[in-house]
Amino acid sequence: DELRAALYTQNGCGGYAGPVPRSYREQQEKRRLLEKLRHELTQAVREERYEQAAGLRDRIRGLEAGGEG
Repeated sequence: DELRAALYTQNGCGGYAGPVPRSYREQQEKRRLLEKLRHELTQAVREERYEQAAGLRDRIRGLEAGGEG
């Protein structure tokens, strides 16, 4: 409770508000990229752009497998 009070006093919230670790930032960026690519894939299929959709599908699979995309 003392730590929580000190954090609140120091930064105006009940939790840590320091820099975000790089690994977390990278995970968030990857998650956002995957969401964007999935949206683009859906649009490509709707518009019958199947070659582009296949490329997007492959890129998504690569990212999900741990690649850089």
